[in-house]
Amino acid sequence: MNNYAISTANTFITHARKIGVTAPESITALLKPDAHPRAQLHAWTEGIPSVPEAMHAALNAGKNPVTDKDVQRAVTAQAVRANTGDLGAVHAGRVAAAFREAWDEIIDAVTAVFDPAAEAFTRAHALLKEKGVSHDNPDQIRRIGGDTLAAWGQALTAEEIIKVTPTVLTNAHIAGHPTQYGQGRRAYWTITPNLDTWAEEGAPDMKNPWTVLDSGATLSLARSSREAEDRVRLVSRERQIAANARANSSSRGGFGAGDTTPITYVGADGVTRQTDSLGAIRRVPGRDYIVSNRVDMATGESL
Repeated sequence: MNNYAISTANTFITHARKIGVTAPESITALLKPDAHPRAQLHAWTEGIPSVPEAMHAALNAGKNPVTDKDVQRAVTAQAVRANTGDLGAVHAGRVAAAFREAWDEIIDAVTAVFDPAAEAFTRAHALLKEKGVSHDNPDQIRRIGGDTLAAWGQALTAEEIIKVTPTVLTNAHIAGHPTQYGQGRRAYWTITPNLDTWAEEGAPDMKNPWTVLDSGATLSLARSSREAEDRVRLVSRERQIAANARANSSSRGGFGAGDTTPITYVGADGVTRQTDSLGAIRRVPGRDYIVSNRVDMATGESL
Protein backbone atom coordinates (compact mmCIF):
# COMPACT_ATOMS: atom_id res chain seq x y z
CA MET A 1 0.00 0.00 0.00
CA ASN A 2 2.86 2.38 0.81
CA ASN A 3 4.44 2.00 -2.62
CA TYR A 4 1.02 2.28 -4.26
CA ALA A 5 0.33 5.55 -2.45
CA ILE A 6 3.59 7.09 -3.62
CA SER A 7 3.10 5.73 -7.14
CA THR A 8 -0.36 7.33 -7.22
CA ALA A 9 1.10 10.65 -6.13
CA ASN A 10 3.70 10.49 -8.90
CA THR A 11 1.01 9.56 -11.43
CA PHE A 12 -0.91 12.66 -10.39
CA ILE A 13 2.14 14.85 -10.94
CA THR A 14 2.89 13.30 -14.35
CA HIS A 15 -0.64 13.77 -15.68
CA ALA A 16 -1.06 17.19 -14.11
CA ARG A 17 2.02 18.28 -15.99
CA LYS A 18 0.46 17.04 -19.25
CA ILE A 19 -2.37 19.56 -18.93
CA GLY A 20 -0.20 22.39 -17.69
CA VAL A 21 -0.92 22.09 -13.98
CA THR A 22 1.97 22.37 -11.54
CA ALA A 23 1.68 20.23 -8.43
CA PRO A 24 1.85 22.13 -5.11
CA GLU A 25 5.33 22.52 -3.67
CA SER A 26 4.10 21.00 -0.41
CA ILE A 27 3.59 17.73 -2.32
CA THR A 28 6.58 17.71 -4.65
CA ALA A 29 8.92 18.50 -1.75
CA LEU A 30 7.76 15.37 0.09
CA LEU A 31 8.45 13.18 -2.94
CA LYS A 32 12.12 14.13 -3.12
CA PRO A 33 14.44 11.33 -1.96
CA ASP A 34 15.86 13.30 0.95
CA ALA A 35 12.35 13.91 2.35
CA HIS A 36 11.73 10.22 3.05
CA PRO A 37 11.95 9.36 6.78
CA ARG A 38 14.65 6.79 6.05
CA ALA A 39 16.81 9.45 4.43
CA GLN A 40 16.13 11.83 7.30
CA LEU A 41 17.04 9.19 9.87
CA HIS A 42 20.23 8.35 7.99
CA ALA A 43 21.22 12.02 7.83
CA TRP A 44 20.62 12.52 11.55
CA THR A 45 22.44 9.37 12.67
CA GLU A 46 25.26 9.35 10.13
CA GLY A 47 28.67 9.60 11.78
CA ILE A 48 27.47 8.44 15.18
CA PRO A 49 29.69 5.51 16.20
CA SER A 50 28.38 2.16 17.36
CA VAL A 51 27.99 1.62 21.09
CA PRO A 52 31.17 -0.51 21.36
CA GLU A 53 33.18 2.05 19.38
CA ALA A 54 31.97 4.91 21.59
CA MET A 55 32.58 2.92 24.78
CA HIS A 56 36.10 1.94 23.73
CA ALA A 57 36.89 5.53 22.85
CA ALA A 58 35.66 6.70 26.26
CA LEU A 59 37.69 4.11 28.12
CA ASN A 60 40.83 4.93 26.12
CA ALA A 61 40.31 8.58 27.02
CA GLY A 62 39.97 7.75 30.71
CA LYS A 63 36.27 8.64 30.80
CA ASN A 64 33.41 6.87 32.50
CA PRO A 65 31.39 5.28 29.64
CA VAL A 66 28.26 5.36 31.78
CA THR A 67 28.22 9.14 31.90
CA ASP A 68 30.10 9.90 28.68
CA LYS A 69 27.92 11.95 26.31
CA ASP A 70 29.29 10.26 23.19
CA VAL A 71 28.43 6.83 24.58
CA GLN A 72 24.96 8.02 25.54
CA ARG A 73 24.49 9.42 22.05
CA ALA A 74 25.60 6.10 20.52
CA VAL A 75 23.19 4.16 22.74
CA THR A 76 20.32 6.46 21.73
CA ALA A 77 21.18 6.15 18.02
CA GLN A 78 21.32 2.36 18.29
CA ALA A 79 17.89 2.28 19.96
CA VAL A 80 16.44 4.56 17.31
CA ARG A 81 17.83 2.46 14.44
CA ALA A 82 16.42 -0.72 16.00
CA ASN A 83 12.93 0.69 16.54
CA THR A 84 12.07 2.63 13.39
CA GLY A 85 8.79 0.85 12.75
CA ASP A 86 7.26 1.16 9.27
CA LEU A 87 8.89 4.28 7.89
CA GLY A 88 7.26 3.64 4.53
CA ALA A 89 3.87 4.04 6.20
CA VAL A 90 5.04 7.23 7.86
CA HIS A 91 6.08 8.59 4.48
CA ALA A 92 2.80 7.57 2.82
CA GLY A 93 0.88 9.21 5.64
CA ARG A 94 2.77 12.46 5.18
CA VAL A 95 2.06 12.47 1.45
CA ALA A 96 -1.63 11.67 1.96
CA ALA A 97 -1.96 14.49 4.47
CA ALA A 98 -0.24 16.89 2.07
CA PHE A 99 -2.74 16.04 -0.68
CA ARG A 100 -5.69 16.59 1.65
CA GLU A 101 -4.34 19.91 2.85
CA ALA A 102 -3.55 21.07 -0.69
CA TRP A 103 -6.86 19.96 -2.23
CA ASP A 104 -8.25 23.46 -2.74
CA GLU A 105 -4.98 24.53 -4.34
CA ILE A 106 -5.09 21.50 -6.65
CA ILE A 107 -8.72 21.96 -7.68
CA ASP A 108 -8.22 25.69 -8.30
CA ALA A 109 -5.21 24.99 -10.53
CA VAL A 110 -7.10 22.31 -12.48
CA THR A 111 -10.16 24.56 -12.81
CA ALA A 112 -8.04 27.34 -14.27
CA VAL A 113 -6.99 24.97 -17.05
CA PHE A 114 -10.15 22.91 -17.48
CA ASP A 115 -12.77 25.65 -17.64
CA PRO A 116 -11.30 27.46 -20.68
CA ALA A 117 -10.76 24.11 -22.41
CA ALA A 118 -14.36 23.03 -21.76
CA GLU A 119 -15.65 26.38 -23.01
CA ALA A 120 -13.60 26.18 -26.22
CA PHE A 121 -14.60 22.57 -26.81
CA THR A 122 -18.30 23.25 -26.21
CA ARG A 123 -18.18 26.23 -28.54
CA ALA A 124 -16.57 24.15 -31.28
CA HIS A 125 -19.08 21.34 -30.80
CA ALA A 126 -22.00 23.76 -31.19
CA LEU A 127 -20.44 25.39 -34.26
CA LEU A 128 -19.79 22.10 -36.03
CA LYS A 129 -23.34 20.98 -35.24
CA GLU A 130 -24.66 24.22 -36.67
CA LYS A 131 -22.63 23.69 -39.84
CA GLY A 132 -23.78 20.08 -40.10
CA VAL A 133 -20.25 18.72 -40.19
CA SER A 134 -18.70 15.94 -38.11
CA HIS A 135 -15.68 16.64 -35.95
CA ASP A 136 -13.92 13.62 -37.48
CA ASN A 137 -14.17 14.97 -41.02
CA PRO A 138 -11.09 17.22 -41.13
CA ASP A 139 -11.15 17.61 -44.91
CA GLN A 140 -14.63 19.11 -44.87
CA ILE A 141 -13.76 21.32 -41.90
CA ARG A 142 -10.71 22.65 -43.74
CA ARG A 143 -12.82 23.39 -46.80
CA ILE A 144 -15.23 25.40 -44.66
CA GLY A 145 -12.31 27.20 -43.03
CA GLY A 146 -12.73 30.44 -41.11
CA ASP A 147 -14.13 30.37 -37.59
CA THR A 148 -15.12 26.72 -37.95
CA LEU A 149 -11.58 25.60 -38.69
CA ALA A 150 -10.18 27.78 -35.92
CA ALA A 151 -12.69 26.49 -33.37
CA TRP A 152 -12.05 22.88 -34.39
CA GLY A 153 -8.30 23.37 -33.97
CA GLN A 154 -8.82 24.81 -30.48
CA ALA A 155 -11.12 21.90 -29.65
CA LEU A 156 -8.43 19.35 -30.50
CA THR A 157 -6.10 20.99 -27.97
CA ALA A 158 -8.89 21.28 -25.41
CA GLU A 159 -9.89 17.64 -25.92
CA GLU A 160 -6.62 16.38 -24.48
CA ILE A 161 -7.10 18.49 -21.35
CA ILE A 162 -10.69 17.28 -20.97
CA LYS A 163 -9.69 13.62 -21.33
CA VAL A 164 -6.73 13.78 -18.92
CA THR A 165 -8.40 15.82 -16.18
CA PRO A 166 -10.37 12.90 -14.66
CA THR A 167 -7.12 10.95 -14.28
CA VAL A 168 -5.49 13.94 -12.58
CA LEU A 169 -8.28 14.38 -10.04
CA THR A 170 -8.83 10.67 -9.46
CA ASN A 171 -5.17 10.19 -8.58
CA ALA A 172 -5.09 13.34 -6.45
CA HIS A 173 -8.09 12.13 -4.50
CA ILE A 174 -6.75 8.59 -4.06
CA ALA A 175 -3.35 9.93 -3.00
CA GLY A 176 -5.07 11.81 -0.21
CA HIS A 177 -7.46 8.96 0.61
CA PRO A 178 -5.57 5.74 -0.24
CA THR A 179 -8.44 3.41 0.66
CA GLN A 180 -10.90 5.12 -1.71
CA TYR A 181 -10.40 4.11 -5.32
CA GLY A 182 -13.35 5.84 -7.00
CA GLN A 183 -13.11 4.25 -10.43
CA GLY A 184 -16.87 4.45 -10.83
CA ARG A 185 -16.87 8.22 -10.64
CA ARG A 186 -13.75 8.88 -12.73
CA ALA A 187 -15.46 10.48 -15.73
CA TYR A 188 -18.00 12.27 -13.55
CA TRP A 189 -15.27 14.59 -12.32
CA THR A 190 -15.79 16.51 -15.56
CA ILE A 191 -19.31 15.65 -16.76
CA THR A 192 -22.74 16.73 -15.57
CA PRO A 193 -25.07 14.10 -17.05
CA ASN A 194 -28.22 14.81 -19.00
CA LEU A 195 -30.88 12.74 -17.27
CA ASP A 196 -33.28 13.19 -20.18
CA THR A 197 -31.11 10.92 -22.30
CA TRP A 198 -28.85 9.04 -19.89
CA ALA A 199 -31.62 7.45 -17.83
CA GLU A 200 -33.25 5.87 -20.86
CA GLU A 201 -30.43 5.23 -23.30
CA GLY A 202 -27.56 4.84 -20.86
CA ALA A 203 -24.43 6.94 -20.66
CA PRO A 204 -22.57 7.65 -23.90
CA ASP A 205 -18.89 6.86 -24.35
CA MET A 206 -17.69 9.02 -21.49
CA LYS A 207 -14.12 8.93 -22.74
CA ASN A 208 -15.24 10.78 -25.85
CA PRO A 209 -16.26 14.37 -25.07
CA TRP A 210 -17.87 14.72 -28.53
CA THR A 211 -20.42 12.01 -27.78
CA VAL A 212 -20.87 13.34 -24.27
CA LEU A 213 -21.99 16.70 -25.65
CA ASP A 214 -24.05 14.95 -28.33
CA SER A 215 -26.08 13.45 -25.46
CA GLY A 216 -26.91 16.88 -24.11
CA ALA A 217 -24.59 16.57 -21.11
CA THR A 218 -22.29 19.41 -20.12
CA LEU A 219 -18.61 19.65 -19.28
CA SER A 220 -18.22 20.98 -15.76
CA LEU A 221 -15.69 20.30 -13.05
CA ALA A 222 -16.70 18.70 -9.75
CA ARG A 223 -14.79 20.33 -6.91
CA SER A 224 -14.88 17.26 -4.68
CA SER A 225 -15.21 13.51 -4.75
CA ARG A 226 -18.61 13.91 -3.10
CA GLU A 227 -19.84 16.07 -5.96
CA ALA A 228 -18.61 13.56 -8.55
CA GLU A 229 -20.29 10.74 -6.62
CA ASP A 230 -23.53 12.72 -6.47
CA ARG A 231 -23.55 12.84 -10.26
CA VAL A 232 -23.15 9.07 -10.44
CA ARG A 233 -25.93 8.52 -7.96
CA LEU A 234 -28.19 11.02 -9.69
CA VAL A 235 -28.16 8.92 -12.87
CA SER A 236 -28.75 5.72 -10.93
CA ARG A 237 -31.52 7.31 -8.90
CA GLU A 238 -33.26 8.63 -12.03
CA ARG A 239 -33.32 5.18 -13.59
CA GLN A 240 -34.68 3.70 -10.37
CA ILE A 241 -37.42 6.33 -10.06
CA ALA A 242 -38.49 5.75 -13.68
CA ALA A 243 -38.48 1.98 -13.16
CA ASN A 244 -40.54 2.34 -9.98
CA ALA A 245 -43.03 4.58 -11.80
CA ARG A 246 -43.48 1.94 -14.50
CA ALA A 247 -43.77 -0.85 -11.93
CA ASN A 248 -46.32 1.06 -9.86
CA SER A 249 -48.41 1.86 -12.91
CA SER A 250 -48.29 -1.77 -14.06
CA SER A 251 -49.38 -3.03 -10.62
CA ARG A 252 -52.39 -0.72 -10.82
CA GLY A 253 -53.31 -2.05 -14.25
CA GLY A 254 -52.03 1.06 -15.96
CA PHE A 255 -50.06 -0.81 -18.61
CA GLY A 256 -51.61 -3.30 -20.93
CA ALA A 257 -49.82 -5.35 -23.56
CA GLY A 258 -47.95 -2.98 -25.83
CA ASP A 259 -49.46 0.02 -23.99
CA THR A 260 -47.27 3.10 -24.45
CA THR A 261 -49.49 5.51 -22.51
CA PRO A 262 -47.09 7.83 -20.66
CA ILE A 263 -47.09 8.22 -16.90
CA THR A 264 -45.63 11.26 -15.20
CA TYR A 265 -43.06 11.25 -12.41
CA VAL A 266 -40.69 13.73 -10.77
CA GLY A 267 -37.09 12.81 -11.53
CA ALA A 268 -34.05 12.73 -9.27
CA ASP A 269 -33.16 16.29 -10.26
CA GLY A 270 -36.66 17.62 -9.64
CA VAL A 271 -37.57 17.72 -13.33
CA THR A 272 -40.93 16.27 -14.38
CA ARG A 273 -40.61 13.48 -16.93
CA GLN A 274 -42.82 10.85 -18.51
CA THR A 275 -42.09 7.18 -19.06
CA ASP A 276 -43.99 4.28 -20.57
CA SER A 277 -44.00 0.49 -20.56
CA LEU A 278 -41.24 0.42 -23.18
CA GLY A 279 -38.93 2.45 -20.96
CA ALA A 280 -39.01 5.66 -23.01
CA ILE A 281 -38.33 8.75 -20.92
CA ARG A 282 -39.28 12.28 -21.93
CA ARG A 283 -39.09 15.62 -20.16
CA VAL A 284 -42.41 17.42 -19.61
CA PRO A 285 -41.94 21.07 -20.70
CA GLY A 286 -42.73 23.71 -18.13
CA ARG A 287 -42.99 21.28 -15.23
CA ASP A 288 -39.57 21.62 -13.60
CA TYR A 289 -39.53 21.61 -9.83
CA ILE A 290 -36.98 23.77 -8.05
CA VAL A 291 -35.11 21.35 -5.82
CA SER A 292 -31.54 20.46 -5.01
CA ASN A 293 -29.87 18.07 -7.42
CA ARG A 294 -27.73 16.56 -4.67
CA VAL A 295 -28.27 12.97 -3.59
CA ASP A 296 -27.87 11.47 -0.15
CA MET A 297 -24.82 9.18 -0.26
CA ALA A 298 -26.27 6.60 2.13
CA THR A 299 -29.85 6.31 0.87
CA GLY A 300 -29.68 7.53 -2.73
CA GLU A 301 -32.57 9.90 -1.95
CA SER A 302 -32.66 13.39 -3.48
CA LEU A 303 -31.73 16.09 -0.99
